[in-house]
Amino acid sequence: METILIVLDSKKLENPDLDIIYDLPTKLERYTNNEIYDNGYDYLTNTEIGIWLATKSAKEAYNKLIEFLENHMLCGNDLTATAKIYLSDKEAAPLEECSLVYDGEEKMSDEATRVTSKSQKVSKIILNIAKILVNENNSVIETLTTSLNKPEDTDAQWQCFVDVLKNQHYIIECDMDLEFDGFWEMLTNMESVKTNTLSVVKDSFHASEDMYDWCDTLDEQWEDDGFCMATFDLENGNEVIFPCSTERLEELAESAKELGIRIVSVAEA
Repeated sequence: METILIVLDSKKLENPDLDIIYDLPTKLERYTNNEIYDNGYDYLTNTEIGIWLATKSAKEAYNKLIEFLENHMLCGNDLTATAKIYLSDKEAAPLEECSLVYDGEEKMSDEATRVTSKSQKVSKIILNIAKILVNENNSVIETLTTSLNKPEDTDAQWQCFVDVLKNQHYIIECDMDLEFDGFWEMLTNMESVKTNTLSVVKDSFHASEDMYDWCDTLDEQWEDDGFCMATFDLENGNEVIFPCSTERLEELAESAKELGIRIVSVAEA
């Protein structure tokens, strides 16, 4: 086996989430059908960490690694702009025995290029998430695509996603003061409830309970339909909830995690 070594510096990451250490090898294994696989990690300095990957041919697998990084984010980070990649024809080679073949800072040294690259990736990921939530509704996707062409900041792009899907009644934004009448009105107007003919029996709810209890009730009603209520948090402290196919929840969560967003079922929140 040969070595691919990815070096990340936490000082240069926008979101220095330790999950990257585990997510990157796992996703590369899946992306390359196990042509590249995890071979451990180690701290190189106080801020730098090395992720070792094993493969039969480092030079051949390197192209697939770059292809992956050019199309994906990791926990809110665009690694094409920060990672350093080293290769060696030896197995589990230490850094000093590897050759530098890619330097993200040098490759993406122009700020405009970095911003454009990240914006394009974020837009692609958001559209993939939206397609799942709106069940490939082309009209909504076209509206969202147009909106995403404007902002370049990741937070602004995600807010566009929230605004479009909220206006199109695919998601509900909830605050701590949400009362049952408001919840019920928004729920019964949700496009996903209508298009998937999901049952909503009003007599099953207790107005004195809270959003979490109401979502538990919906999960029970939708169990046979293969749906549940899922959620993610907003920066303003509110929560967003929406019906989600239980079969696609993991896929949705993985895509959102690329942006540093946590999507889970409300029952797990």
